[in-house]
Amino acid sequence: MSQRLRKPIAKVYSYIRFSTPEQSMGDSERRQLELAQRAAKKIGLPLDDTLDLTDRGLSGYHGIHRTKGKLGDFLALVEAKQIAAGSYLLVENMTRLSREGTLTTLQEVIIKLWKHDITLQTISPDETYEPGCDKKPKFLALFLFLQQAEESSRQKSEWGKANWKQKRKLAREEGIHITKRRPAWLDEDFKPIPEAAKCLNRIFKLKLQGVGVATIAEKMNQEKIWERPNGWQSSYVKKIITNRAVIGECQLHIKQGNKRIPDGDPILDYYPQVISKDHFFAVQKQLAGNRGCGGRKDRCSNLFTRIIKCAYCGGTMQFVDKGIPPKGQQYLQCSNGYRSHKCKRYRIRYDECENLILNNCTKLNPAQVLPDPDEQAERCQSLRHRIDAKVAEKIDIERQIEILVDQIGRTESESVRDRYEDRIKKYESKQSEIEEELLEAEHDLSIVEQDEKIVCNWSKNLEALKDAIAEENAVELRLRLRTHIEELIDKIEVFSQGYREDENYGNRNRPKWIKVEGRRIGKFVPPHPQQSDDFYNVTEAVYSEFYPELWQDKMFREFVVYVSEQRKTKKGRFLRVFFKTGKHVDLVPEGSLASGMELQEDKKKRVGWSFISPKHNRMWQDFKTDYRKKKGITTQKGILVTT
Repeated sequence: MSQRLRKPIAKVYSYIRFSTPEQSMGDSERRQLELAQRAAKKIGLPLDDTLDLTDRGLSGYHGIHRTKGKLGDFLALVEAKQIAAGSYLLVENMTRLSREGTLTTLQEVIIKLWKHDITLQTISPDETYEPGCDKKPKFLALFLFLQQAEESSRQKSEWGKANWKQKRKLAREEGIHITKRRPAWLDEDFKPIPEAAKCLNRIFKLKLQGVGVATIAEKMNQEKIWERPNGWQSSYVKKIITNRAVIGECQLHIKQGNKRIPDGDPILDYYPQVISKDHFFAVQKQLAGNRGCGGRKDRCSNLFTRIIKCAYCGGTMQFVDKGIPPKGQQYLQCSNGYRSHKCKRYRIRYDECENLILNNCTKLNPAQVLPDPDEQAERCQSLRHRIDAKVAEKIDIERQIEILVDQIGRTESESVRDRYEDRIKKYESKQSEIEEELLEAEHDLSIVEQDEKIVCNWSKNLEALKDAIAEENAVELRLRLRTHIEELIDKIEVFSQGYREDENYGNRNRPKWIKVEGRRIGKFVPPHPQQSDDFYNVTEAVYSEFYPELWQDKMFREFVVYVSEQRKTKKGRFLRVFFKTGKHVDLVPEGSLASGMELQEDKKKRVGWSFISPKHNRMWQDFKTDYRKKKGITTQKGILVTT
């Protein structure tokens, strides 16, 4: 019987925010925490210590703390009813909560708290804003305070813009550095780091010799002239050889909406020059000459290019073409290993992977990849509740828009009408978001309700595409097949050397999210699949119980150790396929010593996956022969003789 879930208890939650990272070096966080402990004691509820509700260095004026910070996470938990009714949200003062403006703060924060019976408590001044207090005089004081905070923040923003404008002017006219931000190859005094300068010159020389950026990245990882925290990548090499900062120039930018656009011409001699202009512009000419010459075409040689990963480091398995068989071969190789960073050069034959995946998925049994029926019913119910909530929210917004339109018609004040129109625009924007989320939820529900039919159709279409590319190796068909595979398969992990236990694997495991009001919250990490080989332990458990005499044989135990070690080499290779339904399966290629699943057909022509494990009888016979030769043991008329 499943245990009954405990209802959350009412607590005091302390939200702490400071605008600049520098404040974290001071006393702001400690002071706010001490005040929270005193206030919780006065309220008479326990202070929660499980949730981190501290936004360090996030602006309350632009609302980043609400859209991307801890405050937004807390509001999402409130909407998901994971915060108990009767709880308190504690802030030092109202400016710590928000500086976004009166209407936004009320609608997006305070009213949402009240809607779920959450009380807002400020420490300075000591004031409680409980649900229903909007009809009391203190609500007017709150309204005026929010307006004052908004105006103060707007004024500070204008001062900041003017200050930055003056700094940019000084940078252009006098070469004064605007901020401490600088390229990675310069130290705190804006002087070149000797090893970095040497490394950059080496990169430009290699590029002028015609060496590709991927090969340059590999050489930099091997030579270690100047090491990067995450190793050298081809993308970073490309960024360096096109960055005018290496010849001392600085291009300033300004923001227009969410885009950064250049602000005037580059500032010359802003940084110290580490690369000669002759070398820099010679490389630019080389890069310009390469453009428009065709370059790499996607022939779709790799059907799994976006989803296949190295099981040992999480890096991408890149396609490597060594020529046409039988002399050549195509492989999948770990990109980190290829760059000599964090991993070995693990690789596996590509044709083996493609045949293994396509042959085992063309007649997929839906029961192998779908959730349990109870879990599926719960998913359907959750999606229906979400649809109902979105419909209700949409109706409420439509009502609010009608009220505002009516008020615009009644008022004669132009400034008031402008404010009403701004609110209508925000409501209409929110309405569009809700309509998109509603369509998404309805689509998800239709998929969940027809999961089994979808899996069957997916397998059927996969088989048709597989047969088509066998007859005609067309790029267009392979591209369609790649897209089709990604519809159901989320990720493929390659164990090219069998099991290699990774201590950090749990940190790489994909989190599972739930959506509330369009926000992703409620991180849930499923139990990770087996990452180490238990062959020896399983064999010992079985044979010591059912065949104790055989297990006591030293030769047999050495054979088990031998097989266990072989399974940790290329002979134990296998693929782990993760489906988007949350299930996974281990697929074993022919000849491998790994254990896993294989698509099989029974006498009644029924197709399904069956568990397979290596056939050890022949190996055992060969091992005994080799063992006796090594130990000098022969047999004469059935009697063992040591020579």
